[in-house]
Amino acid sequence: MFKTGSSSIQAFLDRARLKNATYFGWDHPNHSTLFVLLFARRPEADWVFRQRELSAETCADWREREKQALTRQIEGSSDDLFIFSAERVYRGRPPELRACREFFSRFFPQIDVHCYVRDPMSYAASMLQQSLKTGDVPRPRALLPNFRLRIANLDEAFGRDAVKTRMYSRPADVRRNLVADFCNWTGVETDTATDVRVNSSMSAEATALLYLFRRHAGFALSSSRALAANGRMVRALTTIPGRRTTLAPEFFGADAAEIADDRLWMEERMQERFPSEQPDGPATVTFTSFDDLEAFGREVFQQRAGKPFAAEDWQDDTRSPGRFAASVTGALPRLASMLPLRSPISRRRPG
Repeated sequence: MFKTGSSSIQAFLDRARLKNATYFGWDHPNHSTLFVLLFARRPEADWVFRQRELSAETCADWREREKQALTRQIEGSSDDLFIFSAERVYRGRPPELRACREFFSRFFPQIDVHCYVRDPMSYAASMLQQSLKTGDVPRPRALLPNFRLRIANLDEAFGRDAVKTRMYSRPADVRRNLVADFCNWTGVETDTATDVRVNSSMSAEATALLYLFRRHAGFALSSSRALAANGRMVRALTTIPGRRTTLAPEFFGADAAEIADDRLWMEERMQERFPSEQPDGPATVTFTSFDDLEAFGREVFQQRAGKPFAAEDWQDDTRSPGRFAASVTGALPRLASMLPLRSPISRRRPG
């Protein structure tokens, strides 16, 4: 699943010396975009490819080259274990998953799917942050894991016995080494240190500020320049310290009962109970609605910027993300603009 420490696992696998396994080397440690390129019916319709304005013909040519590269890596490896890691597989549509299975089954007699799962409410709070980072103001329902649907799709494509699920570490369990846990679970042998940690969460204060900007600025990620400005703003807001974000069941309205049922289904499938959510405390901010999130964002903006938030100050302009970040962090926009930007696909370009 998304938001289950996968970035740390992928970063480790991409650079570690694995004794008995091959991790597919690509433009990025995360193979999610590659999964779409290889197995989606129309990859050019995916948001990553749309932002780069890639045509169907360009994607088709790129797909063929990547399939050939993947084939060469498989045939050139002497290892029995080969790893492809993409959170996007969890959300794969049945035709994409079948295409994935058909491709890999040409080379491997056994295909296992290892899937970390996370408590729905904790997952939703983390997905809210992720959606806001990438420019979206999601519907509450879009933040849910939909275990019954997603796991059933994996079961259908790969077989229930091949789909293995495991609980993601509890939010407060900072001692658990997820990378080491993954290696132990999958049988990966390595002598590279596994203490890798990537992608820290945003504070509740930063999350509320980012929602305020998304809700009122009218800023669209419609160009590479806008994407760069957005990336710099998000990185600046991530430095704002504060409390942990949680979402109350009321945030999801009538869907609360369905969430509880989906949670129970996953617990029965996993044969393990999700941990109970920690009660509210001084280290936590719990939101009951987007209105609640906006009200908190306005309070934080007033405290940090020294003036009330006014939507007209941040209308669609490539400079508005930098100015907004500077107003709540105290950093100069021109210095923030010098921060490095890593694009979704960073090492190679098609064509």
